[in-house]
Amino acid sequence: MKKLKLIAGVVLVFLLGALSGSLATGYYFRFDPFRVRPAGQTPQERTDHIVKRLSKDLALTETQKKEITEIVKQSEERLFALKSRMWPEIKTIIDQSFSRIREKLDQDQRKKLDEIREELQRWHRKAKGPPPV
Repeated sequence: MKKLKLIAGVVLVFLLGALSGSLATGYYFRFDPFRVRPAGQTPQERTDHIVKRLSKDLALTETQKKEITEIVKQSEERLFALKSRMWPEIKTIIDQSFSRIREKLDQDQRKKLDEIREELQRWHRKAKGPPPV
């Protein structure tokens, strides 16, 4: 009987821990103040998200929303242009890094690294991000 109570207690503690961890994670991702630009969004989607977040947090008036939307939109366009100009150099650095890492690996590890890189490329394509790694 004591053994059954002990097992039930351990299971209960585990379930309560999993539940509280799940709730805390959900709360964190819902209210994280630093999460203003989810990955994989277009500049317009990011602009809308940022303005919505600022509007909620700062109780913006309609006039403020319009003015801030224009500021954020211009910033997003400039950031997108910068990223587009810099992407070839970034890609070169990434390619060189993967090549240098591959030199240090055995055949099985190289195969796994190639799979990791392919997964990154799929993620970039899905996220509508810069060209794949």
